[in-house]
Amino acid sequence: MKKIKYLVLACCFCCFLNLKVHAQEPTTEQTEESEKSDSDAEKANNFGVSVTGGSNMIQKGKKPAVTQYYLAPSLSYSHRSGFSAGLGANLVKESKKFSVDNISANLGYSKTFFEQLSLGASYAYGHYFSSAQIASTESNTASLSGSWSNSILTPSLSVSYAFGQASDFLYNAGLSHDFSFDGVFTDSDNFSIPVALTASAGTSNYYQEYVKRNPGKVKAKKKAAAISAEDINTSFALTALVLESGLSYTIQKFTISSGVSYILMTNDSSTIELDNSPVITFTLAYAF
Repeated sequence: MKKIKYLVLACCFCCFLNLKVHAQEPTTEQTEESEKSDSDAEKANNFGVSVTGGSNMIQKGKKPAVTQYYLAPSLSYSHRSGFSAGLGANLVKESKKFSVDNISANLGYSKTFFEQLSLGASYAYGHYFSSAQIASTESNTASLSGSWSNSILTPSLSVSYAFGQASDFLYNAGLSHDFSFDGVFTDSDNFSIPVALTASAGTSNYYQEYVKRNPGKVKAKKKAAAISAEDINTSFALTALVLESGLSYTIQKFTISSGVSYILMTNDSSTIELDNSPVITFTLAYAF
């Protein structure tokens, strides 16, 4: 009798374990619900705040004549429909302190096709308080952009028309790859290493106006004399090649990242004394 009793208890215990294991396995409905939740999270409305600091500015494929340390706080909002908006400012270091040099606003729309092709359009306006920045003479920029995401290299192309006190057509073509690692320290973090190469081309009326408004600052190559506005080639040309890389760490909704950019300015390179030092950036961001 005791053997039968122990056998019955053992069978009951095994059945209990089997039921417990099956209870822990997600059902098809639970799996579908989880995937739906992940998809909904990707399409959710997002609000973000960030601050970027850098050792110099790269605008329209060029560096300023004088190194500009800057801080750039920004607010951004993106709707699940594809519409987005943002506000920002640039604080430029002058005389050992940072002062607001411009404020900006932007509106955009983007849509993804076939889960890989992204197309977008945007408009940005910037109000400048001085002529210290290269982009200061063109307050308005309308852009069209596209990219094709894949696991090897992501090609991208943007076409912009910038206008204001000067006007230019600008083109950027790039190749990028993001080395991404999930769950480095916790289940909810990500570590990535983005690498990108971008070629910039277009007309350079903006740079001619920049030289005109900053007399004596842009130096001639191998000469003590300064470049004049008339020396600037404003015709369509390849203006720069930019190689970028960095490190980014995200945990839940907080992201900290740093980057380094090396720019090779090609237009006017035979006449202008160029600064080839790398540009370092640092960003803190939080998404709500």
